[in-house]
Amino acid sequence: MVIKSLIAIPTLAVGSLFYIRKKSSSKWLNIDSHSNTITQNLNGKAILITGGNTGLGYQVALELAKRQGTIVIACRDVEKGKKALEEITKQSGNTNVDCIPLDLGNLESVDAFSSQFKAKYPKVYAVVCNAGVWIPMEKKVKTEDNFEAHFGINHLGHFALMKKLIPHLKESGMKSRVVIVSSALMIHGKIDMNKKDFVYEGREDEAKDGKKSLIPTGYSDSKLMNALTCKYLANTYPIAKNSNVSYYAVCPGWCKTDLSRSVDVSFLKKVFIAPVAFMFMRSSVQGAQNILHVTLEDDETLTSGGFYRDGKIMEKESEYAEKLVEEDLDKKLWELSERLVTDRKD
Repeated sequence: MVIKSLIAIPTLAVGSLFYIRKKSSSKWLNIDSHSNTITQNLNGKAILITGGNTGLGYQVALELAKRQGTIVIACRDVEKGKKALEEITKQSGNTNVDCIPLDLGNLESVDAFSSQFKAKYPKVYAVVCNAGVWIPMEKKVKTEDNFEAHFGINHLGHFALMKKLIPHLKESGMKSRVVIVSSALMIHGKIDMNKKDFVYEGREDEAKDGKKSLIPTGYSDSKLMNALTCKYLANTYPIAKNSNVSYYAVCPGWCKTDLSRSVDVSFLKKVFIAPVAFMFMRSSVQGAQNILHVTLEDDETLTSGGFYRDGKIMEKESEYAEKLVEEDLDKKLWELSERLVTDRKD
């Protein structure tokens, strides 16, 4: 009887894990079965993907290459970028794959990249702002421009890139889109415009019951900035509003990538996290489905400025962003970002 119980308990536990995994994953998006309006062939259309050499960005680049898009990977490590290109070309059979160096933590690099990209690709179908970092706040990592890393890379680097490229997209005359990879964790984000040094230092991780948050505050704050930037572009920014360019924010879900490579996790924590990850974590292929959805779906079925996951708008997160838009936080953030980008040139 005791032996049977010892066998039954772990069997039930494992079965429960598989059941929860199956139930949660059944809601995940698969673009091939989601809609008949998903673009099947990109016919050489140019698509830029930041961070396209690894993780979600790599999977997006690979799938778009299979659909015969002209793929441009932007990444800091050119050697890794070249290796990604070789693998993408090998798997897709598409030789129209390029890599241009871009360090989002260095605004001079953003300028140089933008000039080179615009010269090589006059007509662009999509810009996918995917690259990002997740770094414990206690490490106090900063960009080359001395901004807090999450703010400088996840937000300001992409902001500067979009400022450079949106007029280029508009002038091309073709129907284009900008996809900004945000996160549902944006709902934990806060932007204190009265705290003058938040762009340089961020804010401390908030402690609950004496324990620090598992989410770096800089990360959730920057993902909120991504969502608000998308809203501002779609609804307010004069050069972007009512043009031939659409704007979409997207949450890929909790995915297995190297995003948290800067986090030191003990063996015991890994053991604790493992069953939770098994139940709820997506692979990079599965997470990429969400980015591909808003990159490929017919514009007529999407809402510019919308925040998507699994083929639909995320209601709670969208309501949070809309509340902040009503307070003009998106406009204030945009104007601050413009000053920061302009001032470092003076």
